[in-house]
Amino acid sequence: MTTAAGELRTAANKLLALTDAATPGPWATADGTIPHGHRVGTVDKTDWVAWTGAITEERSEADAAFIAAMHPGVASAIAAWLQVEAFRVLHNGRNAITHHALAVARAINGGEQR
Repeated sequence: MTTAAGELRTAANKLLALTDAATPGPWATADGTIPHGHRVGTVDKTDWVAWTGAITEERSEADAAFIAAMHPGVASAIAAWLQVEAFRVLHNGRNAITHHALAVARAINGGEQR
């Protein structure tokens, strides 16, 4: 049986591994639009990290903005928060569980959100 602290640590470690492998942030959407779709890249425009779809696709622009907002710096901050929550649970017992943190960890881990 997996403990809450274990779930929190697993999610934090997964995020950190993904962050280490990803193009460093912050990210931004391209200025305006391009003929083939919306794109996301580094703020200095040296690297492009995602294309979200054709200009005509209803949610393409919103998807690009969302991806840009969730860059590796955000993931690192979430991972740090999850690590703190795991520490709290280990040292203060099950009553210290922040259910929101556990829901985030489970979403990251691909498990059931209770």
